[in-house]
Amino acid sequence: MPALAYEVSGAGPPLLLIHGTMSSRGIWAPLRERLERERRLILVDLPGMGDSAVLPGRNVPADFVEIGRAH
Repeated sequence: MPALAYEVSGAGPPLLLIHGTMSSRGIWAPLRERLERERRLILVDLPGMGDSAVLPGRNVPADFVEIGRAH
């Protein structure tokens, strides 16, 4: 399985931020500083987007489930 690119920052209860299609984890930049004050942020790049490798095959959201289970 290809690796997902991700970042973890901040402190507190975890909050997973998932970007929309054709985007990347950078989309959260305007909110990061404010959210990091109270939450531990986990930002991911979905497969084939941002810094994450392309999945073999179709690369549609249903395919992303399998890579998520591997982590």
